[in-house]
Amino acid sequence: MSVLFIAGCYLEPSFNKIDFQQTAPWSPWPMRGHFFDHTGRSSFEGPSNGIIQWTVKADSEITASPAIGKDGTIYIGSWDKNLYAVSPHGEVKWHFGTGDIISGSPAVDSENNVYFGSWDGNIYSINSNGLKNWNIETGGRIASSPVISPQGKIYIGSEDGKIYALGKDGTLNWTFQTGGWILSSPAIGPDGTVYFGSDDHFFYAISKRGQMKWKIKTSGLVYSSPAISDDETIYFGSYKRELFSVDKKGNVRWKLLLGREVTSSPAIGEDGTIYIGCWDRKFYAIKPDGIIKWVSSISKQFIYSSPAIDSAGNIYFGSFDHNLYALTPDGELKWSVPATHRIYSSPAIGADGSIYFASFDGKIFAVGSL
Repeated sequence: MSVLFIAGCYLEPSFNKIDFQQTAPWSPWPMRGHFFDHTGRSSFEGPSNGIIQWTVKADSEITASPAIGKDGTIYIGSWDKNLYAVSPHGEVKWHFGTGDIISGSPAVDSENNVYFGSWDGNIYSINSNGLKNWNIETGGRIASSPVISPQGKIYIGSEDGKIYALGKDGTLNWTFQTGGWILSSPAIGPDGTVYFGSDDHFFYAISKRGQMKWKIKTSGLVYSSPAISDDETIYFGSYKRELFSVDKKGNVRWKLLLGREVTSSPAIGEDGTIYIGCWDRKFYAIKPDGIIKWVSSISKQFIYSSPAIDSAGNIYFGSFDHNLYALTPDGELKWSVPATHRIYSSPAIGADGSIYFASFDGKIFAVGSL
C-alpha cells in the first residue's frame, strides 16, 4: 500500500487484490459477516458439540449480531438502547447508552475502537473502555451495520437513504444518496468498491471516492448484505425470493428464486459454496454456478439469521424456531442448541471456537464444547 500527497491533497492508499486476500482479520470476528468481504468464514474451528457455557441478559430484545474484539470481548447492541461489552467469561464489562434502539451490529477496529449506529440517527465511535470518541448525526434511523475497510474507512447506511463514508476520527469523507432506506451492511471489494442494497429495489456499487459505478434493479427490497467471493463475485438476496450472483462489472451471472423472502445474508465457503437461509424455513447450499448442492429442512420456522462458517467448513445459523444449528459441509446436523426465543442474531466465532449469538428475548449466549 502507498500514501500519496499531490498539491497538498491526500489520495487514498491503493489496495490490490493480493493485499486484499492476504489481509488477516485483526480480531476473531471484528464485524458483521466476519470481515470486510462478508464471507462469514472464520479461521477457527467451532465446538465439536453444542454446550451453553454462559448467558447474559440485556434489559430488552436483541436483533443485532455480535462482534469480537482482539482481546476476546464480545460487543452487541440491544433494544434497551445500550451497547454491551461482555468478557469471554460472561461478565458485563460496561454498557454504553444511546437515545434509541440498537438493531445493527457493531464493528471493531485494530485498536479496539467500536463503531455502530442507533435508531437515534447517530453513528458512534467508542473506545475499549466504553467512552465515546465521537458521534455523527445522520438524517434517519440506523439499522445498517458498519464495515471497516483495509484502509480503516468506516462505511454505514442510514434510513435517510445515504451511505456514509467516515474516517476513524469521525471525519465525513462523502455520502451517497439512494432512493430508499439502507438496512443492508456494505461489503468492500479488492479495489475498494463499496457494495450494498437499498429499499429502493436497487443494489449499488460505489467507488471508494463516492461515485456510482453501477446499480442493478431487483424485484424487492434489499435487506440482505452482500458477500464477495475470492473471484470477486458478489452474492446477495432480495425480499422477493431472489438470490443474485453478480460480477464486479455489474453483470448478473445468475439469479435463483428461493421459496420465500430472503433477509438472511449469504456466507461463502472455502470451496466457493454459497450458504443462505430463507423464510421458507430451508437452509440452502448453492454451487458457484447457481446449482443447488443441498437443502436442509432442519429448521421449523423462518431463517433470518445469517450463517457463519468455521475452518472445518461447518456452518452455524439461528432460526425463529429458537434453535442454533450446526451443520456439516454436507448438510448433516452436527448439533443444535435451544435458545429461549427466536433468533434474528447471526453467530460469531471466537478464537477458542466458542459461538456467540443472541435471542430476541435479550439473552446473549456463549456455546462451546464439554
